[in-house]
Amino acid sequence: MGAVVQLSPIKLLYVEDNPEVADAVCTRFARERRFEWLGVLPSAEHLIDRVRESHPDVVILDLDLPGPSALAMLGILTGLGDRPRVVIFSGQVSPASVEAAVQAGAWGYISKNDGEDAIVDAVDRIVSDQFIMSDEVRQVYGQQ
Repeated sequence: MGAVVQLSPIKLLYVEDNPEVADAVCTRFARERRFEWLGVLPSAEHLIDRVRESHPDVVILDLDLPGPSALAMLGILTGLGDRPRVVIFSGQVSPASVEAAVQAGAWGYISKNDGEDAIVDAVDRIVSDQFIMSDEVRQVYGQQ
């Protein structure tokens, strides 16, 4: 089966509490016309409401956030009817965090050490129905 062709822009929502990281990721995605940036949330507190309002195709989610657990919010998102695909983009890479994210319904897990290009590639692949783990995550998780 071939890759899914998305004609409209891929709508993205990012949950990140570090403004420098958020700015770098926003800047990287802004160079690509195929994405529509819906904004950055500094915590997962209003994530569910924002998803219901803006209907993103993909949520990029950091795990280490103030407020409600990002993994708990991921579990709620998975239960929504028109749910977005979620990719974890985190500096927290451990077998336990990767397993918890996968079990909660994440479509991918990318280490922040892999950089902005890796998250762009991950979003493209997730939209094409591919589960993705970066090289660092696979090594930590034991799937080499």
